[in-house]
Amino acid sequence: RSWCLFEVLQTYKLLKQTDGQHNFTGLFFCTKHGVIGAPQGDELTFDVSIALSRRLATLDVGEATASSPDDHAMIVSLISEEGGMDQMNAFIRTEMLEDLSKVQVSFNDQMVGVRSSLSRKADAIESDGDDLPVVGGNRVAL
Repeated sequence: RSWCLFEVLQTYKLLKQTDGQHNFTGLFFCTKHGVIGAPQGDELTFDVSIALSRRLATLDVGEATASSPDDHAMIVSLISEEGGMDQMNAFIRTEMLEDLSKVQVSFNDQMVGVRSSLSRKADAIESDGDDLPVVGGNRVAL
C-alpha cells in the first residue's frame, strides 16, 4: 500500500535528518509475537524473522498502490525526491539486515545455552550406565 510506503519514507527522512540523534530509533518490524531484533522475545520471532526477510528480499515497493490515484502520485513524487523506489527497497532491506543480525546473535546465544543444557543432562545419564538409552537392543551413550 502506498500509504504504508509513505510512512516508511517519513522514517527514512527522519533518520537522515537526525543522523542517529534525538533518540529517533527508526524502522521497527513488528509482529504479533514481538518486535524483530528486540532484546526480549527473539525466540518467538525466529521463524517470523526468516519468513519476513525472504519476503522483503523480493519486495518491490514500486508495486504499491493506493485507492486514490492522486494520493499514489503524490507519494511516488515524494519518494522520487528521496532517491526513488530502489532507494526505499534498499532502506527496508538494510533495516531488516540489521535486525536479522540481532536475531542471529540471540539465536546463537540461545543455541549455546540449549546445547550446554542437553550436554549436561547427557553427561549425567552417561555417568550412570543403567540409565543409558536403549537403541536396537544396545545401550547407547550420547
